[in-house]
Amino acid sequence: MKELEDYDWFPDVLRRQQTSFIGWMVQLFRVYRDIPLLMNQHLKSSALQHITDMGSGSGGPVPQLSGHPLFKDSRFVLTDLYPHSNISLPESCHYLNDPVDARVCEAVPGSTITFFNTFHHFSLEEQKGIITRQLSRGHSLLVAEILTPDLWCTLRIMLATTLGQVLFAPFVKPFQWSRLLFTWIVPVNLITVTWDGLISVWKSPGSLRRQQLKSHAEAIGAHGIWVQAGSALLPVQVFLCTAVSDH
Repeated sequence: MKELEDYDWFPDVLRRQQTSFIGWMVQLFRVYRDIPLLMNQHLKSSALQHITDMGSGSGGPVPQLSGHPLFKDSRFVLTDLYPHSNISLPESCHYLNDPVDARVCEAVPGSTITFFNTFHHFSLEEQKGIITRQLSRGHSLLVAEILTPDLWCTLRIMLATTLGQVLFAPFVKPFQWSRLLFTWIVPVNLITVTWDGLISVWKSPGSLRRQQLKSHAEAIGAHGIWVQAGSALLPVQVFLCTAVSDH
C-alpha cells in the first residue's frame, strides 16, 4: 500500500501542502537536532563535503541542518520525485528542478546520501537495492526515520495530522490561503495527510526491518549501524552506513 503523495494523480497542491506541513513541524520541534553530531561521529569528514538529500519535498530539514558549524564547507543538493524547487534556500543548498528517482540516482563520488523520513516509501527489496547501489559506488548513507510501527507513534501521528493541522495551519511557512481552505473550510488535508501519516507509520521500519537492512549492508562489505536520536517523546531511528570502499 502506498501513500497518496506517491501517486502521480495526487494533486500537486495537496502534496506540497503535506510536505511543507511535515517539514515545518520537524523544524518547529527540532526533531533532527542530533543528526550533525551523529554524522560527525560515524562518517568520514570527506563524506560531508557533498550531501545529496532524497525525497526533499518542500525543503525538509536540510536547509535548517546546513546552518550547523559542522557543515560550513559542505554543499547540499536537494532532490525529489516531485520537486518543489521554488523555495528560498541557503547559499550552500541547491534544489534540482528535474524529478529524481532515489532508486537509480547518481551523486558526487564519495558523498553522503540522506533520506529524512522517506526511506519507508520503498519496499524492503527497493531499500536493499538503494543500499547496494549507493554503497558500492563509494557513497555513505544516512537514513533517519521519525516513525515506528507501534501504538504510541500511531497516536502521536493522529494527533499531529488532525488537531495539529487545525491549530497550526495559519503558522505553517510559507503561508498559503489554500492551506486554510483545505484545512478549515473543505478539510481535505485532514483526510489526506492523516491517511498518509498512518500508512507511513505502518510501513516504517520496526526492529526486524532494521536488522535486515543492517545485515544486508554488512553482507555487501559495508558497515551499518542503527542508533536512536531525538528524545523519548520524539525518537528518531538513524541508520548510518559507510561506503564499501572504506572497508
